[in-house]
Amino acid sequence: MADVATNRGARLFQELKFRGQWLDRNGAVRAKPTTFYYALCTASPAPTKDTNLLSELTQVSGGGYTSGGYAIPANAAGFPSIVEDDTLDKSVATIIDVIVQASGGAIPAFGWVALTDDAAVVSDRQVLGAFEVNPAVSIADGTVKVLQGGKLEDAPA
Repeated sequence: MADVATNRGARLFQELKFRGQWLDRNGAVRAKPTTFYYALCTASPAPTKDTNLLSELTQVSGGGYTSGGYAIPANAAGFPSIVEDDTLDKSVATIIDVIVQASGGAIPAFGWVALTDDAAVVSDRQVLGAFEVNPAVSIADGTVKVLQGGKLEDAPA
């Protein structure tokens, strides 16, 4: 999977690192996320560095998929590895594997998995980054697919 780190995600992580706060979609301070989400999105429109909200992407629908996606704890259970790489001058956080099972029909083809915050209104969830699934994948009814842990990289400018 290729990855896209969004400018919004970079800003939110800077807010968290240096100010100890999280912002909502309008820039107001809110509680830090206790959960992040993996949302399954169609191949088009593709997320870019300028993607801010989940409403700018198209989530799949059907096959038992719940709008908003799959929960990832905002702690060591959800992000089991964060390492410093002095050779490549970056840090890398690894996200847990997520098990997706289609139920009651197929999950339609998705080409991106977006990592979002936990805003109560799903369309207001901020996209922190996205991982490409290429080629796009659909999941047949009763079938299980493991989304292998994505990696978030943070490198100084």
